[in-house]
Amino acid sequence: MNGQRGMHNGTPINEEVIYVYISSFSIFISRVSLPSLSPMLSVGDEILYVDDELVKGRSLEHVQSLIAGKTRVVIVLLPSVGPALC
Repeated sequence: MNGQRGMHNGTPINEEVIYVYISSFSIFISRVSLPSLSPMLSVGDEILYVDDELVKGRSLEHVQSLIAGKTRVVIVLLPSVGPALC
């Protein structure tokens, strides 16, 4: 990673629809490949909960196991804050 959040493809978390990267015990969205999800997910959003389970500080493998094979999942995000416009 080059030090800027969201500046690489990341790791696929579920059938290459949502890509994430890990930074300081947090998991962030780095790319969304399904256009219908892009209004809800943004690069840099932090994943806090998956199906009511706190995932902050958990491994990527654990988060993947919570999502794998499901047709429906509830994800709670902390939205990213865009750059200030001057």
